[in-house]
Amino acid sequence: MANCGQRWDVFVSHNRRQKSWVREMVSQLRDLGLRVFFDEDSIRPGTDFVGAMEQAITTSRYVVLVVSPSALASRWVAMETALALHQDPEATEGRLIPLILEPVEEADLRPSLRRLRWVDLTSPDRATSEYRYFLEALGVPEDAVLCPPDLSEMSAALVRTERPLVLAAMGVKGGVGKTSVMCAMAELTAHTGKNVLIVDADLESAGMTEYMRTQVRGPCPHVWTVMDACFEKQARDAETVGRDMGLWDITPGYLRKEQFGRIYLVPGRRQGETRIAYEAMADISPAERNQAALEVLQEMMGRAAEADRPVDAILIDCGAENNPLVSAGVVLADCAYAVSHPRPEFGHKVPVYEQMHRKRYPERLFNEMSIVVNQAAPDTRQKWRDFPGAYFVREDSVYRRSVASGKMDFEGVGLCNMYHDVLRIMLATFGSQHQHMLPDQKKIWVEPYIRGMKGFPEAALKQKRYRLLPVITGAIVLLGLLFISGAIRHYTNTTIQAQVAIERPAGVS
Repeated sequence: MANCGQRWDVFVSHNRRQKSWVREMVSQLRDLGLRVFFDEDSIRPGTDFVGAMEQAITTSRYVVLVVSPSALASRWVAMETALALHQDPEATEGRLIPLILEPVEEADLRPSLRRLRWVDLTSPDRATSEYRYFLEALGVPEDAVLCPPDLSEMSAALVRTERPLVLAAMGVKGGVGKTSVMCAMAELTAHTGKNVLIVDADLESAGMTEYMRTQVRGPCPHVWTVMDACFEKQARDAETVGRDMGLWDITPGYLRKEQFGRIYLVPGRRQGETRIAYEAMADISPAERNQAALEVLQEMMGRAAEADRPVDAILIDCGAENNPLVSAGVVLADCAYAVSHPRPEFGHKVPVYEQMHRKRYPERLFNEMSIVVNQAAPDTRQKWRDFPGAYFVREDSVYRRSVASGKMDFEGVGLCNMYHDVLRIMLATFGSQHQHMLPDQKKIWVEPYIRGMKGFPEAALKQKRYRLLPVITGAIVLLGLLFISGAIRHYTNTTIQAQVAIERPAGVS
């Protein structure tokens, strides 16, 4: 069945999230007599992994690309796809066969992939006929054609898997509180039991990574960062440093205690990073830089597969003002926010930024950014009357003190303006399909407050500063009673004296 000089009939390019399904398909193809390259058992121990993959692609008749959102975000899948397209750039031989398992956006595909004939297994009604067409393309006799492996069981767990909700926030300038707003969104989402991945794409300032270091959420692991990925793109995907695609679990203690959702972070930079952010991708052309920024964020979002729990929402903490990572984050998001200073002149910058995003990525459609005015004073709304769609997060001294103390936990400041206003913004901007990502307001505002009030007397008496509380309370009550008694006595004496003066006018004996 194979031609001379070709070692393999089929090379399967996939992401590890589809590993179990691909394993069954490979077994089925091998039973049909095809020689299939599968990374689990086709690479000998001690062999150069990258070299073996490249050789297998060049010596395979067909490359089957198993398509899903996580596969499109995978660097390895992108490399394998590029090599397969290089072998047949005009697609005249039909060497690259895209097999789609999960729905994907057409805008997420390379232009060279959009023109290919797809094998679509996402529709249960067409899956069997599409799979037969796929096997016939591989040269399998018609009488030996089988059905897709475990498609009925896979549909609930794989084919119909919901794509995570993606949020992004940029700042109209540095220091406007963008990171604080993103933290509040992450914690409110985790209150529903959903798991959140934050991508720190703010490489121009301290960003989420440094913010979490100050919050004493544990040591930041030495993992692959957004900065590392950007410098790798500048080197045209050359190896730079060793990769550890792990994540930093930054879940606050109160969420762990209540068994709520987890919050993971892809760090923006390593601790003690000496490389300068604006040097990342500085040596490549603007068009290459825009594409590289998009690929970097897609790769970082794909790391949601590394979490020990399924990720339901991805938050991209973009930088401020104008750089490709900001534009890439905005166009990838379902909901994007521009966080602003209370001064209204900054609101006029937002349309300029949106125009820049469209200029960088003209082929991608995205919603207008919602303006979030942070630390708004009582008179701020009137100043922003030219922007009727703007949202406001009120000034909050409790929140500022909590940030300054390094203890930014919802448990301590959950009743402050920041969380109330951010939840209101999420309610207004999330579409109906994402309302399930929002917490029950009764559970996050009322019930913790009631529990806290019930336990206050007992907890207070155990603390050193409250040991004299009964004595102080008794003294205050006693003083109050004495004051009331004196006031009553004074009033009575004054009344009696007035009555006597009326009954006995002056000079009358």
